[in-house]
Amino acid sequence: MIDINAPKPEILVIDDDESICETLEVIIQSLGYYCVYFTDPDQGLEYFQRESSPLVLLDVNLPNMSGLDILAKFKEINPMTQVLMMTGEREIQTVVTSLYNRATDFLLKPFTLDSVKAAIARALEYFNILKEKEANEETILRDLRLASKVQSKIFQITQSLPHKISAKVDPAMYVSGDYYQVIPVSDENTLLLMGDIEDHGVTSGLIGLLMNSLVKEIAKPGEIDPSVYLKKMNPELVHEIGTHSMTCVVLVVNNKTKSISYSRGGHPFPILYPSKRSEYKLLSERSGHLLGIMDDIEFNTNSISYEPGDLIVIYSDGLVNSLQSPVLESLNQIHLNSNNRFDEMIDCLTDYTNSLRENSVFQDDISYLLCEL
Repeated sequence: MIDINAPKPEILVIDDDESICETLEVIIQSLGYYCVYFTDPDQGLEYFQRESSPLVLLDVNLPNMSGLDILAKFKEINPMTQVLMMTGEREIQTVVTSLYNRATDFLLKPFTLDSVKAAIARALEYFNILKEKEANEETILRDLRLASKVQSKIFQITQSLPHKISAKVDPAMYVSGDYYQVIPVSDENTLLLMGDIEDHGVTSGLIGLLMNSLVKEIAKPGEIDPSVYLKKMNPELVHEIGTHSMTCVVLVVNNKTKSISYSRGGHPFPILYPSKRSEYKLLSERSGHLLGIMDDIEFNTNSISYEPGDLIVIYSDGLVNSLQSPVLESLNQIHLNSNNRFDEMIDCLTDYTNSLRENSVFQDDISYLLCEL
């Protein structure tokens, strides 16, 4: 919306014919705008570099220089500046070229008061639209950065835990649809959860926040059956959200019995790396379907024992979307050969995440959680 109380913008005129400049000055001032003119294009360009006028009336044919060349310089300095090219009626090809080079419009000489008035009105209206769009985009960008900061705070593991844990969520665009939870359910049990909301961005991030809150409520009474978490999240997505599906995996680690119970809802397989350096194990027992699609879905709970020093990796399909992924081979080599598996695996996952981000073709939320049992 244009503020009618805002000061009138200044209009810059560049034409080697001083009589044309003076005529335009009179017309522009009569319309209520300020006007500055130059017959020397170099001086006009120097002035524009300082003032960056919102609207320029520029002659096509200037001595020792083409107006089209100056047009390009104006657009390089300030792409939002509106440039009206002034030319004779016989130079239609020049008119076409000027529009191709991002001129806003053109004025044919000799021009009339009405034609100048209409051209200026159109150009300034479009300039104001661009300014408003820029302001809105800056507001959105600021809010996205704040949302990203808030989300990163939520993802921090602040509680003292009996396990060494490192986790990261790397959003594709500021706010992630991936999320994780690490909650001590009791003195003996620790909940590890990772979810991946369909799509990415603010909406997916908010749904992830809702799921995080629901998980905390379920965990309060000390629930240790992983399938219960999936069973309670699913109807929330189906009935209350209704627009997004989700994959999720829930693990409960029992420190006393040295066992892991787990349940999956369409999520990639967690990987267990034994401390004895034997072959890694995929937790690939039967999985339930995606959450948020159908109401009546059964989720099974499976169990596996572990030894102290075992490592378990949970990840989203943004990191690994195939068992042939090169990062799995790299992790396996670290598992078999390293004396510092935990730290080297974190370095490996970080490097691989960075390599994915450098690939402009691949853009998805990326998350992983590494736990030393």
